[in-house]
Amino acid sequence: MPHYPKYQAVVDYILGKIKNNELASGDRIPSEKELAEIHGVSNITIRKAMAELVDTGVIYRIKGKGSFVSDGSVHKEEQRHRLVAFLFPGLALSGNAYMQYITNMQRYLLNHGYSLIIENTNADNAGELSVVKKLIEQNVKGFIFFCEDPEKSIPSFKILDEKKIPFVLIDRYTTMYPSNYVGSNNHDGAYTAVRHLLNQGHINIAYVANNIHLSSERERYEGYKDALASAGLTVNPDFLFTTKTSSQEQLLGYIKKGMITAIVTVNDKYAIEVMKYLNQAGVSIPDDVSLVGFDDADILKDAMINLTTVKQFFNEVGYNAAKLLDEIINHKHHDFNHIRLGIRLIVRESTKFIQ
Repeated sequence: MPHYPKYQAVVDYILGKIKNNELASGDRIPSEKELAEIHGVSNITIRKAMAELVDTGVIYRIKGKGSFVSDGSVHKEEQRHRLVAFLFPGLALSGNAYMQYITNMQRYLLNHGYSLIIENTNADNAGELSVVKKLIEQNVKGFIFFCEDPEKSIPSFKILDEKKIPFVLIDRYTTMYPSNYVGSNNHDGAYTAVRHLLNQGHINIAYVANNIHLSSERERYEGYKDALASAGLTVNPDFLFTTKTSSQEQLLGYIKKGMITAIVTVNDKYAIEVMKYLNQAGVSIPDDVSLVGFDDADILKDAMINLTTVKQFFNEVGYNAAKLLDEIINHKHHDFNHIRLGIRLIVRESTKFIQ
């Protein structure tokens, strides 16, 4: 027979009272002493049960007055069927970032009475809208989005707002539509990377981007520019290379002429591509040029040289996105929140001092 924890009996006792309408919203529940006497257990056991009920939003505490039934409290078994959806575009994120997001969303949500639905929209905005409508019909309580381009997802956001269903964006957002957001401190990450290179004597530092229109990339580029400005350096527009408009040959030409001595890339994926191309062209990293990435993705284990990079904590982004969504669902936030989590520069072997 499976073990039935004593504290769980207390939890189920309170939930049963609520389900049977013996306790209504705002009612004071019995004191810890009273519950201990009813169940013949210690105060420690009662406190553990109360902590779980508070964490799941069933009750709330008022210091000096006791514990009370929350507005809209439901039976625990019903809470377990509350649904939250995570929609992502099937992009090839660096390494296992998606799994870190998902695992830690689930870590929070499962402990707070939710199940997570995961949907790959394949970067199809019309398909995304169709998925959102389908999930609304399934009574999904909230959404977390990783959008290919949040601006193109505005139709999805609008229909959710019309239905008063909360949503949170991760990694990137759009200034064209107000939203809740959780991501890394992209600006400070790039700023720290460039300051590291400046401290090594580099002043001719290139930046390799993909789509500067996206908020995450734009913030990193602003960090790059601000770091150069902090050293009294002017940004050279010729040193911005985008994968859509600039050729690797141009970058190589600047390096061979000694006009660029260091490169900051928007993420590790592009850092690896630059590394491979330069290696094939006979350019040595870091002897000929220093290179810095962004993410600290697990793809770096296969890199030909250990890459200096800015670490994103994808696990914390996922966890905090789920936490923020839960708080919005439970009406703990009324304004839009933008949460930026810390980053860390990890110095390895792809950068070096120059004279």
